[in-house]
Amino acid sequence: MKKNVYKLLSSGLAIAVCGLVSAQRVSPLRPLPANAVKAKKSSMEYTKTPEFMGIPYLSPNLTVAAGNAAERSFGPEVVIGQSFYDLQTNGAIPTRILNHGDGTISTTWTFSNEPGTPWSDRGMAYHFFDGTSWVSNPDYQDANNISRVDAARTGFGAIGRITDVGDIIVAHQTAIDALQVNINPNTNATQAWTSTAVTAMPLIWPRIAVGGQDGKTVHAIALTEPSGGTFTGTPYNGINGAMMYNRSTDGGSTWSNTMVALPGIDSTIFASMSGDNYAIDAKGNTVAIVAGESNSRVMMWKSEDNGDTWDTTQIWSFPYEPWTDSVITDFDGDGDVDSFLVDGNYVLETIQVSDGAYSILIDNNNKVHVWFGAMQFSNDSIGDGNYSYYPGTSGILYWNEDFGTDSLTVAADLVDDDGDGALTISTGYADVGTTAGPVPYGAGLTLQPSSGIDANGTIYMSYAGAKEGLQYSGDGSEPSRKHIYLTKSTDGGATWIPPVDVVADETAGFDQLKEYVFCAMAKNVDGNIHLVYQSDIFPGSAVTINNNTFHPFDLPNDIVYLAIPNNFESVGIAETQNTSFSATLQPNPSNEATRLSLSLEKPAAVSISINNMLGQVVNQISSNNATKGEYSFVLNTANLPSGIYLVNIVSGSDAETVKLVVKH
Repeated sequence: MKKNVYKLLSSGLAIAVCGLVSAQRVSPLRPLPANAVKAKKSSMEYTKTPEFMGIPYLSPNLTVAAGNAAERSFGPEVVIGQSFYDLQTNGAIPTRILNHGDGTISTTWTFSNEPGTPWSDRGMAYHFFDGTSWVSNPDYQDANNISRVDAARTGFGAIGRITDVGDIIVAHQTAIDALQVNINPNTNATQAWTSTAVTAMPLIWPRIAVGGQDGKTVHAIALTEPSGGTFTGTPYNGINGAMMYNRSTDGGSTWSNTMVALPGIDSTIFASMSGDNYAIDAKGNTVAIVAGESNSRVMMWKSEDNGDTWDTTQIWSFPYEPWTDSVITDFDGDGDVDSFLVDGNYVLETIQVSDGAYSILIDNNNKVHVWFGAMQFSNDSIGDGNYSYYPGTSGILYWNEDFGTDSLTVAADLVDDDGDGALTISTGYADVGTTAGPVPYGAGLTLQPSSGIDANGTIYMSYAGAKEGLQYSGDGSEPSRKHIYLTKSTDGGATWIPPVDVVADETAGFDQLKEYVFCAMAKNVDGNIHLVYQSDIFPGSAVTINNNTFHPFDLPNDIVYLAIPNNFESVGIAETQNTSFSATLQPNPSNEATRLSLSLEKPAAVSISINNMLGQVVNQISSNNATKGEYSFVLNTANLPSGIYLVNIVSGSDAETVKLVVKH
């Protein structure tokens, strides 16, 4: 039940969406500044300042900090799977990756091997890293490929680890619109899933978290089936799609609490709720949930007794509850929704809301942290069932329990790569005839946050952000490609470092013109931040755009694992090497061969080896008692599989490693 994009407003910034409406409260809107002057706003280039949204930026000012991503080198990417079904979530990123703390990792994603609708084989896939390698390379031409969890058509699942049992994946089975519980009782790579459809939970789009003192409580939230479009459900307690809480205390074998409405899930607040516009985390007996719509308040629920009782906190208010399409969001009373110049900056005559994609984290002191994408909301006519959102909006908003209601900060934002204070960004595909092209993901330019924490209490957050520059948007005819960015806070969320683009370095094997989205971070951060995400060459999702002109169905999307050092802000920054030699590789990436140029400042014995990422030597060159001077070696790469290699050079007591990318 995601927003239905169908109309582009004349400003080029607002998209009208279908809104399900009901009853009544109205509160005052936040007023425009007295010096506001009506103005036209460009959709392609604009200046972003802390005045935008009226929400303060955390120091430093992230929007004018160049990412310097090209000076950093991360990787390698490991393709662990593929999927033609390329919509991994409607809103909040599910728990898709687990770092078990012993060197092993579990992942899941929504999978299909069919290149187009109806994706009848859609289901949950699984892959496992045993501490040394991923267990296999799945054969996606085999209907019984090893990564498939079960045979039923399922989707939008999330994964957890049950102590002394194994991994659990909870998804929804589309044939019966109920939650399906899949358990792997081996705690390792063996594919031995047991699958049970739990009809006592007639819900879709689940999120789960595993907690409890014994690590065997599974907390699940999901949505009742709404009515409208392809859905044939009925309102639940007066809400057209209501989020329900469910609990199992025995690792998912039985469910003692099902279909529990949390305090505040009430038709006087919510007329409807949307799929995936909620997130959950658990740590011991503490459980926390966040939920909210673009046309509702944002709420947080917290339990410190393993889900028995709940405290409710309002994070961000909404002036019309429930949304009834009975008012125009018009500050100046002229009957239109306008944009205004305030001290040279644009302020829109809109309500400041959430984009519905949340991340929630319980820190090491049981304090709750929440992130979501910034969005703006307006309504320019009454009674037509529509409202508008603004895909040109950006900013990852942040809140924690030390904040009050309506007290947010901007923890991260778009990166101004050229540092000129303006951002050249494309929000959607170019118009086709008189019909506006679609905008990907139904969100803004910064979206899909995910979070994790390490033993020292450092908090990490990833998100997808539009990449600045016309070259990343088909010269403006396509949406700007999304890249994966990381930031972190070492002081409990008080400050955040400038975000770093971790997929920008082509010498590390990344393709800057790809779309990198749906990034999930493992909650447990150790020496590395563990990520899994989806990438392909087209911006947006074929599932939602549903038009081969924009996004072909017949190309698979890679599901990628990436480990990033937790000191990512300094790792890989180019520095002057304090060695007795210098080395360069050209070309890099290489196809048939590359030339290693070596300059020795003094005589030494030289050894050169090429290693793969498993540490195995694939080529060895050595030269004893080399004299001072210039040397050149041709390294044959024709027989090396495409991938990333390390060229290790030892000269006397000095050593250096140069990364080599082989592309065929």
